[in-house]
Amino acid sequence: MKRRIAAFLAASFMLCGCSDNVDDSAVTEANDDLADFLTYEEHGSIGSFAVEDGKVYAFAPIYDDDGAVTEHILYCLDENGSAEELRHMESAPAVFDISDGTMYGTDYDNGSYVLSQYDIETDENGVICELSGFMQFNKLTVYEDTAWILGIHEDRTGIQGEYSDKLGTYSYNGEVLISVDLKTGEITQSAVDFPIAFSVFEGECAVYTADENGYYFTDFEDEKHLAHNIEMLYNFELYEPERFVFTAGSGLNLGKIMAGTVRLEDGTSDVINNVYAMNGLYVQDGFTYFRKASDTLGGEEQICRFRNSEYIKKNNKNIK
Repeated sequence: MKRRIAAFLAASFMLCGCSDNVDDSAVTEANDDLADFLTYEEHGSIGSFAVEDGKVYAFAPIYDDDGAVTEHILYCLDENGSAEELRHMESAPAVFDISDGTMYGTDYDNGSYVLSQYDIETDENGVICELSGFMQFNKLTVYEDTAWILGIHEDRTGIQGEYSDKLGTYSYNGEVLISVDLKTGEITQSAVDFPIAFSVFEGECAVYTADENGYYFTDFEDEKHLAHNIEMLYNFELYEPERFVFTAGSGLNLGKIMAGTVRLEDGTSDVINNVYAMNGLYVQDGFTYFRKASDTLGGEEQICRFRNSEYIKKNNKNIK
């Protein structure tokens, strides 16, 4: 039976008497032979991407002379930034993740969305389950035999949290969080009524949400509440049980990657500016991967990677 409380929540309650800031020694070390910061080559207008074993998988559309998308190319970018063209595909999933060489993604099929699987090496593919009622997807994460998906559901559109005006920065658009058993296709909906973002750490799903008392972290079952004051965010990823990076969703912090802990008193620190907050934030093997605007005028957005132990500091430090 799976533990009901996410690992980061359990750790935070045990450490509630401590007030130390993020310490470099707690940041998972990465391969010392790799660059501390890497900007991958541009390969068109990249949407969502996924990371496995240091390799970045990303889709880029191909356009005809009229500007219509004719197909998508799946690229694999290795840990040094070199690109390999893997497949030409008719369509690209709205969100996807890679696990053990299999891509899991949301595809539109015969009038509704489905969760599909695709073996990158053999081209074998199939539908796991139908995602009835979903209209849009924000994030998909796979760990072992489970996928977690956050998306906008038609049954929840038009519903607004009664506390949204009070919080000011929060707006609910009909998001629903579910988990899917990849072996059986069984879907379980989270008990969190107004999920904003989620992260999976070692198989445990942590959720960021809000109620009449403000923003807080909880688990998939919404059984434990841990209040926080980082306000609205678009995405967050845990890199240790109680430490995370996140993309801010409002105010002066919009377009930044920031770092924080589940202990409210620790505060937050800036890490990277000029970031596309809505698409793609991955933490793996001591590195954080993200999308940012091009360094050149009119250029395409770029995927970048930074070493956590170098860019996430104990003392607040803003690195552009």
